[in-house]
Amino acid sequence: MDELKPVYLIYGDDFQRERAVSRLKSRFAESGESLDVKEFTAALDEPAMVLQAAETLPFFGQMNLVVVRDFDKASSPDQKMYVKYAENPSPNTCLVLVADKIRKGSVVAKTVDKNGQVYEFKMFKQADLLDWIYQEFHQRKKKVDPSAVRYLIEQAGTDQRLLESEIEKISVYMGEKEIISREDLEPIVNRNPQNTIFELIDCLGQKKKDQALRILNRLIRNGEPPLKVLSMIVRQFRMILKTKALEANRSPVTEFVKELRIPPFIVKKYRQQGARFSMDEIKKIFRLLHKTDLAIKKGELKPDIALEILIGKMFS
Repeated sequence: MDELKPVYLIYGDDFQRERAVSRLKSRFAESGESLDVKEFTAALDEPAMVLQAAETLPFFGQMNLVVVRDFDKASSPDQKMYVKYAENPSPNTCLVLVADKIRKGSVVAKTVDKNGQVYEFKMFKQADLLDWIYQEFHQRKKKVDPSAVRYLIEQAGTDQRLLESEIEKISVYMGEKEIISREDLEPIVNRNPQNTIFELIDCLGQKKKDQALRILNRLIRNGEPPLKVLSMIVRQFRMILKTKALEANRSPVTEFVKELRIPPFIVKKYRQQGARFSMDEIKKIFRLLHKTDLAIKKGELKPDIALEILIGKMFS
C-alpha cells in the first residue's frame, strides 16, 4: 500500500484483510495525519448514510476513513450506489469496501481498480502458513527452528489471530535471544487456547450470559489479550449475521458451506444460534461491539471491565 487511494476493495481471507485495514489506519498515524474513522456494515446500514459520511468534508487537517464491512452481503441496488460513488470518489476520504468474496470481473472490482486499489487475499495453504510464521518471527528479529514451528501449530492450532498473539508473546518473553527452539516454547505456548475462547463465543451464541462471564474471567486471569477476545466475539456475530442473510435468501446447505467456508456441522450450529437473534438484536450487538472497541483503544475503560460490560449489555 504505497500511495493512499480514495477507494479500496479488500476481500478474501478474513485475517489478512483485517490486517490490511489496520495497515491503512496505521498509515495515517505514521504520517501524523488526523483521522476520522467511521465503520459500517453493508447488510445493516443504508448506503445513503454511509456515502453521506464519505462525502462529508472533514475538519481542517483531517481525512475521513470510511470502512464498510460485509460489502458482498449488500443488495444489488445498494452495491450499485457504492459503484456510482467509486466512479468519482471524494479526494478527502478513503472508502474501504471489505468483503468475503467478490467476482474479479464484477463492475465494482473494475471500477475500484480503475479509481483506487483492489486487494485479494487468498486463504493460506499449509506451506503458506509455515512461511508466514517464519516471516512473523523474522519481523521480530527472531529465528525459529522448524521443530518449534511444528510444535507451535500443534499446540496453538492454525488460526492466524491466535498464532500472531502467541508469536508476539514468545518474542517478548525470549528477550534478546534470537534463535528459538522447541524446548524454549514448551513452557510458554498456551495449549489449544482457542478451546476456551470457543467456549465463550458458543455461550454468547446460546445467550448464556452468566456462563460467558465466568469463562471471560478465566480467560483474563490466564492472560488472554482482551482485544483478541473481542476480535473473536466480533467474528462470531459476523458469522451469525452472514448465516441469517443466507437463511433469508433460502440458500441450500451447500451454499452455506461455500460462503462461510466451514464444514456442514458448524453451519448447523450457526443456524441454530442465528435463530436465537432478531436483526434488531444483531444491530444492537454490533453497536455495542464498536463502542467497546473504541473504549478500550482510547483508554476510557480497562479492557477486562469493558468486556464484562459488553456481555452484560448484549443480553439486557
